[in-house]
Amino acid sequence: MIDTVKMKKEKIPHEMGILIVDDDSFLVKMLVKTLALGGFVNVRSASTGTECLEILGIAPAKDAKPADPNEVELVISDIVLPDLNGFELCSRIKKSLPKVSMILISGYDIQDINLKIIESGAEDFLIKPFNTAEMITRISMILERKRIAVGMVPMGDRPIIKIRRNYNLPYIGDRVGGYVIIDFLGWGRTNVIYKVLDTSSNTVLAMKMLTRNASEALESVERFENEIKIMASVVHPNIIEYKDKGKVSESLYVVMEYIDGMDLEELLITRGKIPEEELFHIAHDVADGIREIHRNNIIHRDIKLKNILYEHKTGEVKISDFGIARVPESLDLTKEGFVLGTPLYMAPEALHGEKASVKTDIYSYGATIYHLVTGTAPFTAENSVKLAEKIRDSIPRSVRDFRRDLMKDWDSLIVEKCLKRNPAERPASMDEIMSDLEKMK
Repeated sequence: MIDTVKMKKEKIPHEMGILIVDDDSFLVKMLVKTLALGGFVNVRSASTGTECLEILGIAPAKDAKPADPNEVELVISDIVLPDLNGFELCSRIKKSLPKVSMILISGYDIQDINLKIIESGAEDFLIKPFNTAEMITRISMILERKRIAVGMVPMGDRPIIKIRRNYNLPYIGDRVGGYVIIDFLGWGRTNVIYKVLDTSSNTVLAMKMLTRNASEALESVERFENEIKIMASVVHPNIIEYKDKGKVSESLYVVMEYIDGMDLEELLITRGKIPEEELFHIAHDVADGIREIHRNNIIHRDIKLKNILYEHKTGEVKISDFGIARVPESLDLTKEGFVLGTPLYMAPEALHGEKASVKTDIYSYGATIYHLVTGTAPFTAENSVKLAEKIRDSIPRSVRDFRRDLMKDWDSLIVEKCLKRNPAERPASMDEIMSDLEKMK
């Protein structure tokens, strides 16, 4: 049951100006119709990036009639345009009109272009084909963030945005069990992550909740239940701490510790070259966390920068996201022949559908630390097929090709051991990796 906390009768300001940029007239019509159903009627469109810049008054207007500078608050743009690409368009808009929010749309998987998305400054990203209710929900989230940021809504007296079509998700100010939602932290295809306040202890925590659509899919529910079970079974300083679980409006949720920081991918992007002493600290603590996971007879299967959180104040790292982790007695939760994991960090045998093991996690650990140390994944390619070929047939470049300031021991550990193509040539366990790290001190 969701309780509304201090809910006002104020409605979403549907007069919000939205500009759609896409040369696909069918998609534009669909988006306009979808936005109208969500109550957003002040919508314009442009077929090119240049026309968009003209409408916003950033470029001299030729054919397009410039909009009022304060009229457009959100631009929704395809990445592939006839002239500018969506990343460049976003960067130019953010430079001239930083208060205008951006949502980029693409048929590419976010794994392939996440760095460009971050660099462009876009607030959100949608993969085609996307759920229309999801788009409305995300626009509403962006709008709510803007209203709070400019002080339109006092912290303790926020209006509640309600989108009750295919979704039945709580929003800022709602109470879920003994927790009050105070912010959005992120969202994926099947879940939303909130920042919440535990009213009994006045402690800030994080809550991960299945969306309504995902809650109606048996496989998503089983995977989420499996994640909760695994998270609750492992206790370690370098693993995100489980706190509670529950269900609201048929949607499962799990409550965990809140990390005031960022994931390692964001750390690498914002910090650039990370000092060797800090690299050692992170590599050691991540290895210690994985060792504890393996001691509990669990294979994580998705070790990567994005799934390791970094605490700003303490520098502690925490392994998170056990969504595809498994224990021997758990359901496989995949259709035959379907590969789980992130290709950039996957072991050669895992890419070919072989059973996950301690050795596949060790490879992913090596690929993750390699990326953190060098600034690039061990292998990159134009598409997943070519990437798989490189992982199968090539040897990673030396770490010292990128960082001459580092010890040769990094190559010995990562390239010559963890990233070996043959699983039998990798370390037997995380204990062996921990021992090597201790020798590097």
